[in-house]
Amino acid sequence: MSDAPTGSHISGLPQKEEKVDPASVLSMTFEEAKKVSPKSLEIPLFYKVAADEITVLKSDAAGQPLRVRARGKVYMQVDFREQLRTLGQEAYIESGGELIVRGKPLLQRGRTVVEGLSDYTVFYIKGLRLQVIGSHRKTTQDATGTPVVMPEWKRSWKEGPNPLLPALSPEDVPREIRSSPLLPPVEGASDIPQMLPPETMPPPPRKSGSAPTDAVDAPEDKPAANGSP
Repeated sequence: MSDAPTGSHISGLPQKEEKVDPASVLSMTFEEAKKVSPKSLEIPLFYKVAADEITVLKSDAAGQPLRVRARGKVYMQVDFREQLRTLGQEAYIESGGELIVRGKPLLQRGRTVVEGLSDYTVFYIKGLRLQVIGSHRKTTQDATGTPVVMPEWKRSWKEGPNPLLPALSPEDVPREIRSSPLLPPVEGASDIPQMLPPETMPPPPRKSGSAPTDAVDAPEDKPAANGSP
């Protein structure tokens, strides 16, 4: 994991006073993103993340990260056969193949961009499938290659994660979505990832005493104590 000197200016990812260009951020490679982010981490086999804060929640015996939480100007590159890039304010990554992103997230595959319209919108990505919880829309890049996104996304990116929300966790994805296989794409359809129909903005998530049956145990959702970052 890389660290920027305390108080240093992160010139590549937008600062509070800077104009945000979604196209330039989404088009960045991981190598570019990690040079301009305070933290960066590779999570075998597929995930690469750069963000303001990255916490390893669980590592294997060899020290490889298995479960990671990232916060603040999160850039994710997912190197499946069809590469995905996604931006958001928070991400929760399982090395086995799950990615959860929250905070007006953006996801790009080819020229298609899926835009979350709320701080509460959650993207659940498994393989090339995308399930969206909350209000969102699908757009394409314009002739200049710029994703046409709402002004609220730009403000959210600059302001940081919503402080009223609890830490992102598997509990923010409904049990039926995490426990059931995701539907395959419609036969002959070319728009992947798949999306649920747009919904109205859901109420703020509430933590319950019992986690979903396939969710990770809560005691493990703490920074690793074995010397991992």
